[in-house]
Amino acid sequence: MNLKDIIYSVYGRDITKNLIELDVSTQDIHITGFIGKPAICRGNRGFENYYINGRYIKSPLLSRAAEDAYKNELMTGKFPALIINIAIDPSLVDINVPPTKLEAKFADEKHIYHCVYWAVKNALEKKRVVPEM
Repeated sequence: MNLKDIIYSVYGRDITKNLIELDVSTQDIHITGFIGKPAICRGNRGFENYYINGRYIKSPLLSRAAEDAYKNELMTGKFPALIINIAIDPSLVDINVPPTKLEAKFADEKHIYHCVYWAVKNALEKKRVVPEM
């Protein structure tokens, strides 16, 4: 079963048909997953899902990067739906940050922020539908 099938099983057809695929690599990071088109935004962060090397995490840094990329796409108080997996050298991230051990601490937060921001921003720009005149 692939990721899109899993998303369909969890979130349903309306969410799944409004997704944009992510697959971006840099020298040390590989970002994959799906981001939602602005049409499926929500009033909370419940549909923001982040994974580091396949492990679910919570990260204000990643949320801020993704939300900043959507800044001119969503109304104030709305949040994107997304599933992002970041493959990174384990020595560059600490996932076992207490108390919940769901938070991640990155060696180079600025670099991670920019990678996620530009991956999301570029995917949104590529899928922008401009009507022909």
